[in-house]
Amino acid sequence: MVEQWSTGAEVRQAAEFRHEPGRRATLILAGTCLQAITEDGRTLFRLGDLVVTRVLHVAEIVRGAVALVLVREREVVLLDLNQGTRLWSYTAPEGTLLSGPGSSKLMAYGDGLCWLVAPGYAETISCFDIDASGAVRLRWERDFAGRYDRGFGPVLIVDDITGSGRDQLLISTRTGSAYGDEERTEGHDVPTEKVVLGRADGHLYQAVIDLRDGSTVTDVAYRPDPGDYPCARPYGLLQVVASGDDRYVVQVSCQVEEYYAVTRADGHHLERAWGEFVEKDAPIDEQELRPQISSVVPGPDPRLIVGHFDGTEWRTLVRSVATGEIIESLPGHYYWGTLQMPDGAALAIVSPAGRRRLDGTEGLRTFRLDGSGRLSTIRSLAPVTCDEGELPPDVSFHAARRSLLPLARADGTVGLLTADGDRLVWWDPAADECVELGRVGVVAGYPGLDGAVLLVGQDSTVYRVDRDLSLSAGLHPVGRRPHAVAAVAGPSAWLISSRGDGTSQARSGTACYELAGRPGALAVDGAALLVATIVDAAGSVRVWRSGPSGFALLGEIISDGAPDHALFIDDPWRVVVSEHTGVHTAAVGCYQLDGTPVWRDERWGAHPNFPLAAVDRQGRRLVSYDDHGVLLLRDGHTGVELARRDWTAAYTTPAIVDVDGEQLLLRLGGVHGVEAVDLELRERWRLTTELMRYYPGEAAVAYTAGGPVIGSCGRDGVLDLLDVRTGAVTASTEVGAVAGRPPVVAMALAPDRDPSFVVGTADGRLVTVDPNNGAARPWPLVFEAAVEYLAVAETSDGFCELVVGTSDGMLHRVAC
Repeated sequence: MVEQWSTGAEVRQAAEFRHEPGRRATLILAGTCLQAITEDGRTLFRLGDLVVTRVLHVAEIVRGAVALVLVREREVVLLDLNQGTRLWSYTAPEGTLLSGPGSSKLMAYGDGLCWLVAPGYAETISCFDIDASGAVRLRWERDFAGRYDRGFGPVLIVDDITGSGRDQLLISTRTGSAYGDEERTEGHDVPTEKVVLGRADGHLYQAVIDLRDGSTVTDVAYRPDPGDYPCARPYGLLQVVASGDDRYVVQVSCQVEEYYAVTRADGHHLERAWGEFVEKDAPIDEQELRPQISSVVPGPDPRLIVGHFDGTEWRTLVRSVATGEIIESLPGHYYWGTLQMPDGAALAIVSPAGRRRLDGTEGLRTFRLDGSGRLSTIRSLAPVTCDEGELPPDVSFHAARRSLLPLARADGTVGLLTADGDRLVWWDPAADECVELGRVGVVAGYPGLDGAVLLVGQDSTVYRVDRDLSLSAGLHPVGRRPHAVAAVAGPSAWLISSRGDGTSQARSGTACYELAGRPGALAVDGAALLVATIVDAAGSVRVWRSGPSGFALLGEIISDGAPDHALFIDDPWRVVVSEHTGVHTAAVGCYQLDGTPVWRDERWGAHPNFPLAAVDRQGRRLVSYDDHGVLLLRDGHTGVELARRDWTAAYTTPAIVDVDGEQLLLRLGGVHGVEAVDLELRERWRLTTELMRYYPGEAAVAYTAGGPVIGSCGRDGVLDLLDVRTGAVTASTEVGAVAGRPPVVAMALAPDRDPSFVVGTADGRLVTVDPNNGAARPWPLVFEAAVEYLAVAETSDGFCELVVGTSDGMLHRVAC
């Protein structure tokens, strides 16, 4: 070990539980490191090697507090929160995943719990009972055997759907007529790209399931909008509301396909009430439908409140749940949610919005939902929002969300937590009263116990606001996925690493400089280092150049979206920026170092993986990126499209490789497998695998005496070695459990030797794999947390070091 240092923390979720009578603790997921910290700052446990991607549920049973947590994408573990120990685990089938909060629901059942789970890309739903001691048994498992499309949910809610007087399970998903020419038959399976797309003639499918035995009470399939486009993906709000003797299932999809679908539940039957298609948001996303978890306002004639960007402006729409009629429309305002007041009044919380992307300076005001159309004055506040908090069983939101955080004061007055710059403010919208709680920059919040709210500061400190509006001292978790890039410029070996506060640290020898933004790209220009950093808060990319006294800012590229990757190309120097412009849309642009635009592709970008910059044998600077499986190749300096190739929903990462005197583009880490194409994007070979075997993993290429070899690590912890010439798997080596994005690099462990693959594992080990035969050798060094990131760094004397990032937020430099 040469050196190690902390890069801070990045809190993704927080929830409270009681760990002993009268005592609270906070369960915090920072990166993939799960930990529990008591209110006095004592760490109960820290699980740095479990690789938790989401806390699904936290609950109390007789034995104490328990949690169901998602490990990577397929395993769910039941944890005893007093000890941090495993009680039980469930693993979804190969080729499936638990991708969103709507696929899992937990509810009280007797003195225990009932857990429902519906993996994506599967056709089964399972119901488990968790008794008072934490023991688990399967109540029922239902195979729907083709009744719905495997790739689209289902999304779950639990409520009295039909008015039966008891809770029922409602599933909402997609079905269709056929996958095309290749129907699934015995001995023949549908190609994975057709599974991802879904069957033709898509219909929304909803079914009411009896929780006692998993049988279907009633179901329905229909097109939400009878027009030409078969919208049916269930990504967004799902909730049931009563209206007289009828009940309505309200679905507002706000991702991929944006539409309304309202189903009437009349006794034991489901039928379409109304629906309306808005748009499909890829590859061009011109509109936006924005429901909230508080969009449904109950009453004799329940209302549905949504925000709609119609391509020109935001509108807040008040619609009848029963008929879809637009009752009120508030132009020029973004909708944040509805606040129910103790007197029964309902206030829509809105922001004046002159453009689609809000920057937090718009302010807040109320819109009374009593037909008066009254608007309050604008307060210069921004809401504190929750993206990942657990929802009750009767509400699902299977998409990205930003929910308001209500906090009822001890006297019953309902307010919201907001920010005014770095001031935390409790705002009572009804009385327009503000109470300053302290100076703390807040990035997110989560519901706590007893009506309190947990807040995450910009430095990942976790605070608590009680109902008396007191702000507690902070808790300090650890954990994030560190990232670093390295290069040698002149006599200096540089390592640029990310930090939890959104900045970068540039290190060379004893010199250390802080740069605004996280590391995006490095390039060497003579003896100087060029650095591109991504400033998420500003939506920009900054370009820096090293000098004798530090780094000088050369320019700033202001993005129309949210920049996620940056690349340098030279001769002359340019910066290529990939950015997200919507939930499922991306763009790529090329800029001079001072930020002057050169070219821009508005329609296509790198989604969701990394772009590539390369030089071909003629000296052309090339840029390549995969958008939903469409691979594009462009001239980096002019933006001229040279070729494109579609591998439906493959989501690959491009890489260039030299083999037998020519260059090939590799499409790595794909949902369906791996592909090699030439520079005209003509197929050389394609390796298809079970769905998501390699996705979203990383891969590396080792140049051996016998030719280049691809090392691609699967989700099962097996490193496959692929012959670059043919795509044949020449060896498979089991390395053990790995992180959600398994890290793998190729590096020479000694001068004049073929490079080896190095893979990091979830239990903190490094495993070396020989690319010629797959022989594995463990390193003697073991880290205290999961290895989540690997990079090769050259030293100033020409040797190599390994940069290791672990889930506890630590970066380690390891000599080879």
